[in-house]
Amino acid sequence: MRITNRAGGTVSFKIGKWVSNCGSGGTNYENFDGQLARGASRNFRFRAAARGKCEEFYVHNCRVNGDGQDCVTVLTVAPA
Repeated sequence: MRITNRAGGTVSFKIGKWVSNCGSGGTNYENFDGQLARGASRNFRFRAAARGKCEEFYVHNCRVNGDGQDCVTVLTVAPA
């Protein structure tokens, strides 16, 4: 996954990666605290789903220059 900062300042954020049997509760298997300068991008590895296994990639707790922001407003997340 590629995350790009589209805000006017530095964005800090958290990533959570989860796996589950599709349709049932999941397990968090990795967490990451990140930061991107204005206009910067970074790629993150994300496991491919397998038959009956769902993989989830959450970007949350976004902050621009320390102020809480909606992640979909300040970051773009797309396949790399």
